[in-house]
Amino acid sequence: MRETDLYDPIKAFLIRQGYTVKAEVGSVDIVALRGDDPPLIVELKGVRALVVSCYLTSSLGLDHPENQAKLRTVVAVIKLFRVPWMVVGDFNAGPLELKGSGAFRYLEAELLLPR
Repeated sequence: MRETDLYDPIKAFLIRQGYTVKAEVGSVDIVALRGDDPPLIVELKGVRALVVSCYLTSSLGLDHPENQAKLRTVVAVIKLFRVPWMVVGDFNAGPLELKGSGAFRYLEAELLLPR
């Protein structure tokens, strides 16, 4: 799959999520901005696997609608690409809370923790 084949569906998806999307910003393929959220950066060079970075707001808790929306967005992005994937980030939640969130069950995923 070519990088150019992915741009339009990813842009449309991010716009539906409320992001303003810019292409080819410096050395980055896509930068998406939404409110006070950290920028979402997408690099499409030779996509063979997807790595998603996620930062949840710790003061809100995992069940807060804002954090749940972020997790749903991660799930949707993973399903959009249809390639092997890994999600990394500061989830601001313990392993048991993350496992109970439903996102991992929905994706049939395993939670791996650093030692």
